[in-house]
Amino acid sequence: MRNLILVLFSISLLLAQGCATSLYSEEESYFSEGSEDYIVELLNDATTTESYTTIINYAQSIIDDENATSSNVASAYTYMGEALLGSEGVNLISILEDVSELESMSQDDLESGNIFDLISIDASADTLKAAADAFSSAASIESALQSSRVLKNTESTFEMSKDQRILAGFANTLYVIQAIQLFYDVDSSGSVTLINESDTYATISASLIGTYAIHTYAASGFSHFEVTESFTTEQLEILEKVTTALTSYSEGWAAYDANTSYTYKQQVYDFSVSGTKDTVLEQFIDAIFQEASS
Repeated sequence: MRNLILVLFSISLLLAQGCATSLYSEEESYFSEGSEDYIVELLNDATTTESYTTIINYAQSIIDDENATSSNVASAYTYMGEALLGSEGVNLISILEDVSELESMSQDDLESGNIFDLISIDASADTLKAAADAFSSAASIESALQSSRVLKNTESTFEMSKDQRILAGFANTLYVIQAIQLFYDVDSSGSVTLINESDTYATISASLIGTYAIHTYAASGFSHFEVTESFTTEQLEILEKVTTALTSYSEGWAAYDANTSYTYKQQVYDFSVSGTKDTVLEQFIDAIFQEASS
């Protein structure tokens, strides 16, 4: 748990530049309305939902422009990602402000043992997903441009900054946390209870793995964190543990759906018997979140 807090606190410090103000810094000057420099200027000053919505619209206009270069479109996706988070009032420093307070506490004083219990946010999962998708689109264009430069020796280029990567990682991670918290209450030890008792572990799993694709977004978030080279090996191992657990969740759910068995941490979960498979699924999900919380 102590290491998890150190990871989150480190992330909050890394985000201080990118979220307390903007990721972008430009001197005061006049730019053509709707241009990239104009959008950057808006991001510097954005504080309201309306201002972020304006940025989102301008970014979308660049993305939709058939004459825009790939690098311009990639940049527009990063602007959109930041603005989408801002439109929900997601201030990552505020989310993690209590993490710094936990730094001075002893192990015995800590009340929370996992990221799903430690972080609570009031934001739309759909908007967080859209922000994560925007950063993912920028990263995909970046990768394509890099490949194109090697194969065709072109000059076009784009590279996400370290701050953008960290923010992209958090957009994915926050989306995963928010999606899980819609359905599960995960306590400090990783024990899971249903938010809505009329739901079942099977219907929730179908949503989280099938519709919300939490395992995919967790992996994407980790890949963004990893490429920044801003974390120690130990910190990355802690972040990767959550990703690995959710990947196993998706694999176990596939076994449930196929009425077969799945082995997790040397424990066999047999989903082949219709009368017991739902109980086994509940035990499996508890094991998943306990591992992610350890």
